[in-house]
Order: sequence, then structure tokens, then C-alpha cells
Amino acid sequence: MCAIAPDTLRHWLARAWAPLFLLALGMWLVPWQHTCQLACIPGDLGDARFNNVVLEHFHRWLNGSEERLLSPHFFHPMPGASTFSDNHWGTAWIYSAFRAMGADRYIAFDLWYLTGFLLNFVVSHVVFRKMQFSPWASAVAAFAFTFALPALARHGHAQLTYRFLVPLGLLLWQRCLADGRWRWFAAVSAVVVAQFAISIYLGYFLALLLVAWTLTDAVLDRQWPRPWLTRWYQQRQVSSARERYLSIALIAVAGIGLMALLYPYLHYARLYRFGRSLGEVSTMTPRLQSYLLADLSTIWGGLSAKLGAGIPARQEHQLFFGVGLLGLALLGALRATTRQARVAMVSLLLLFVLTFTVGRYSLYLGLALLPGVGAVRAVARIAVVMALPLALLAATAVEAAPRGRWVYRLLVMALVLCLVVEAATYRTEGFRFAEARQRVFALEQKLPGQLAADMVVFNPLRTDEAFYVDELDAVVMAQETGLATLNGYSGNYPPGYKPEPELSACEQVKKRLRGAATFQRRRPEVALNGPLVPRVWVLGQGLCATPASAAPPSLPAAEPATPADPRR
Repeated sequence: MCAIAPDTLRHWLARAWAPLFLLALGMWLVPWQHTCQLACIPGDLGDARFNNVVLEHFHRWLNGSEERLLSPHFFHPMPGASTFSDNHWGTAWIYSAFRAMGADRYIAFDLWYLTGFLLNFVVSHVVFRKMQFSPWASAVAAFAFTFALPALARHGHAQLTYRFLVPLGLLLWQRCLADGRWRWFAAVSAVVVAQFAISIYLGYFLALLLVAWTLTDAVLDRQWPRPWLTRWYQQRQVSSARERYLSIALIAVAGIGLMALLYPYLHYARLYRFGRSLGEVSTMTPRLQSYLLADLSTIWGGLSAKLGAGIPARQEHQLFFGVGLLGLALLGALRATTRQARVAMVSLLLLFVLTFTVGRYSLYLGLALLPGVGAVRAVARIAVVMALPLALLAATAVEAAPRGRWVYRLLVMALVLCLVVEAATYRTEGFRFAEARQRVFALEQKLPGQLAADMVVFNPLRTDEAFYVDELDAVVMAQETGLATLNGYSGNYPPGYKPEPELSACEQVKKRLRGAATFQRRRPEVALNGPLVPRVWVLGQGLCATPASAAPPSLPAAEPATPADPRR
């Protein structure tokens, strides 16, 4: 057995103590508290539970309990409900692995959530080390990226947790711009597609960051793209045929993977006529006040509450990065002696200018006119990716500390401490496992002793409860019992399924069945996710509508699809 030399061990500990300490501290103070030490789900009874439903559907499809990956049994019988929002295909296998090891759906969700933070820190730290930062500077930058306040503000939108491919994609793109090798371009292609599979928002924002980085690099080069094309041509001459062929194959696989991922979204968006107006997108593009909002911060929440009055969709505008990160980034900008730091600074400015909104005007709205781009409505979420160049500038500031005066070193230490404290004191909401289980149990008690094979269930929406709570109570209960339900919740609603709690229970049922019947008449070539049901069991009331009473006697004008709660 080989013994480790003391000098080697001391050298390893000298490099590892800072990242290990900050990782443990961050995980314990932030996501571990979000999950109430594995006793609650971070977020509310809306989006958080919906993400759990999507992950659970993927797991059940893997183990054979569900037949159709794209069409879970909510919004019955409308097909393609998995494409109404993020489908989590890039990370659902992690959740499924925890489920396979015996964790229930709630514990598995929390472990999946914690894994995202762990990967964000570990991968970003490795990336910063590859960028030639010291272990201490890399650890601080990894903490800043992983636990940035705008990311914590979106704890209820767990689909935005897994950002670890963003720093990896940037590192590979830097290598590609530096020497033009095929392998780097192929690797970047694969990483961007993988980030799209994790979250379409994050994949899209990563692409914007890479474009901004390229433009900045070109401006600083002044003669670009001639130097890059020269390097690419030289590498093309010296690269082996094997490298070129493997790279081309990987690029092709990435392209096919992207098409396979996006095609169902485009297909069902066309079938249901989904779309976002520029007005809707405009409500969720950042304002200047957005970068001052941190309503859930224990430290800054009181001041934040006095700012940004009248901002629409305020929950999407929580973009304050904190004094710790902004202070370190400012010091890094002042100490930006490397090309990498200057590119990070200008790239960040480009993303800010592109998405910034004054009144009703924004450069981004021109980009939103492109096909498919308008579907990304919550543009303010780009802050979770903007945290990367900010973290790089923070690393630059920390890297300069040993060479600075004692006042500078003390200031850096104070800002790092502030960075940790701001993240640790950012308040989050959550709901206990016991509450979620009790809600499902209460609905199960309203089921009859035996349901007919062709019957589906519906939980009527109430005016004294948020509509998405009633919808998701039924969806989770139906998933647990293997039933189909007319209820549903997602980023989009199919025609006829708009939540209308002011209607009576049977009127709600009839309107949804009319929407399904109209869709079938208009698109007879599209297979529904099950038959139009002859009977519906309304929970707490009994039998309700039939197709004969619900279907329209003649084909009316199409009812447009309705977007869900703007929080999604």
C-alpha cells in the first residue's frame, strides 16, 4: 500500500481547504435550510409542486408506470402537456436515481435540489481554476456564482437550479476562440444543447452570454475574425483526421439532440397556437429598479420594499446581487489587468444593455420578434447567468488581494464575509412534506370506492383558494393513484382549460370538455391522450358532465390558448 508523502498531503490541503470550507458553509447555510433539513419543499404549492410532478412523471415513465413521456395524464385528454413548460429531461434522471434508491417523491426532490447546488459549486470552481485563478479566488467565485441572490430569489423555480454547464460552456468557448480547434467547438455545441435539455431558459441565456463574449473578444481584437480564422485554418491543417471526424460527429449529434428536444415544443405550440405578445415579454424585462430589488433579503428587504413601485410581475424582478458580490466585482473591474477580466466586464455590460428596459422600450424586444425567441418571456431570469461574469470579476479582485495594501486586503475580506452573510440571510418560503401529503390524502377520501375504467376526476376550483393550489392538488393525487384528471397546471393552458373558479364545478368541467371536443374536431389527425370521457367524477360532489352535454353542436371559432399564472 502506497503512503502519501507529507509534502504532497500538505500541498493538497493548502489548495483544497478554501473550496471545501466555502462549499460546506454554503450548502449548510443556504440550500440545506431551504429544504428545512429535508423536511420541506422550497417554494410554494404552485411551481414547486409542478416541478415535482414533472420529475415524477419522468421517473414513472422510466419504470414503465407511464406510457407516454410527452403526455402525462393531466389536462386530460389533451396531448403534449410535457411541452407546456420545462420538462427537466436533462436532470430528471438524477431525481429518478434517488427514487430508485428508496426516497419518496418529496425527499427525492430535495436531494435533486441539493445536487444542483453541489454541481454548480464544484464545476464552477474547477472552471475558475482552469482559468488560472488561485484556489481561494476560485472558491470565492464559485460561491458567488452558486449562491448569487437572484438565483436564490428563484428557489421556487427549481428548473433554474442546474447552472453548472454555464461556466463549463464559457471555458470551452474561450479555448475555441483561443486556438480554433474543432474539439472545442464540438464540446461547446454539446454543452449548450445539454443546458437546453436541463432548462430551455438557461440554454438560451448561455447562448446569449457566448455571443456577448464573442462580440467583446472581437472588439478587443480589432482585427477579428481574421486572427481567429487564421488559427482555425492552422489547426485544421495540423488536426488529425480522427479529431475532425469525431468533432463533426459530436456536432451532428448535438444538432440532432437539439432538434429532438425542441421539435415537440414547436409542434405542440403550433397545434395549440401558443405564443407570447411583446407586451407580455416587456413586463418581465429588467428595469433599472430591478437591480435594486431583493424583497426576501433579511438585510435589504425593508429598503427593497420601498423601491420599484408599480413594476409588473415584481417576483421576476428580484435582481439585486448584493453588496458583497457587487463590491468584489467593482474591485475586480478596477483591477482588470487581464484580457479575460476586461471581456467579462464588457460582456456583462452588453447583456445589461440588451435586456434593459426604459418605459416600454428595450433592444431585446427586437430580438423577441425572431421565431421561437418570444416564447422566453421571463427575460429577467438572465441574471442567474449574468452572475458568472460577475463572479469572474470577483475572482479577479480576490486574486489581487495578496499583492494589495492591507486596507485593500481588509476590504476584500469584508466583502467576502458580506457575500456569505447576504446569501445565508436570504429568506425563502416552503411547504412541509406533511402538508403536501395531507392535501393528497384529503382528496383521496373524496374518491368513490370504485371508479369506472373510462372515468376521470376533477377537483373544482374555488374562489377562496389560489387556482393553482386546487389544480395541483388534483394533479398530484391523480399521479399517486394512477388516475387521469381534467385539472392541470403549466406554463401554458390548452384552449378551454383556463382556470375559472367563479363558475360552478360542472360548468368548469363542461368548458374543459368543450375545449377538448373542439380541438378534436379541428385536428382529427392528432391522437388525444385518451378518449373524450363520458363521465367525470367531481371530487366532493359526484358525477357531472358527458360529451353530449359538453361538446359544441357546431364548430365555433377557436378559443385561443391561455397562458398560466405569470409566475411560471
